[in-house]
Amino acid sequence: MGKKIIRKIVYALTENGELIGEHECQPDPLDGGWLYPSYYTEITPPPTEKKNKKLIFNKITESWSEFNNFIGEQIWSKETGDTKICETADIPENYTIEQPATVFDEWNEKKAGWVTNIEKQTEAKWMQIRAERNALLAASDWTQLPDVKLAEKERAAYNKYRQTLRGIPQNYDDPDEIVWPDKI
Repeated sequence: MGKKIIRKIVYALTENGELIGEHECQPDPLDGGWLYPSYYTEITPPPTEKKNKKLIFNKITESWSEFNNFIGEQIWSKETGDTKICETADIPENYTIEQPATVFDEWNEKKAGWVTNIEKQTEAKWMQIRAERNALLAASDWTQLPDVKLAEKERAAYNKYRQTLRGIPQNYDDPDEIVWPDKI
């Protein structure tokens, strides 16, 4: 007959009763009993699918309790959108675990979430467009020097290209509808 294998499962705890996890006890080779972790319980913890929760076992009441545990989690300031790592079990006041979608998001208490400030986002797009336009103009400045030898047709093409660039952004109402001229 084969040797019957018996498993003994307990739940390992920290000194303060926080659940570490399931633990399979090993047989004690000296007396045939079991080798247990220093702190444990045989009472099965309740199932929890919630992130940022910890289970604590109370040895007096022999029951489990669930507590917040945001230590080490990334959180965002509702005032600035800046991020930091949480150092406390609960999220500090004026912080959230919800990440803003854009750098233009602002916290909205009524909606209890981030809302994109479209005005700031649009102004940033216009600034980026102006910077790109200025760079393209600067890259073609050499064509306007009097000692540059260009064929009349080529000079006219550069003049048209530069004139089109100068019309950006004032000839457009929406930064997402900019049509850039083809580079020459």
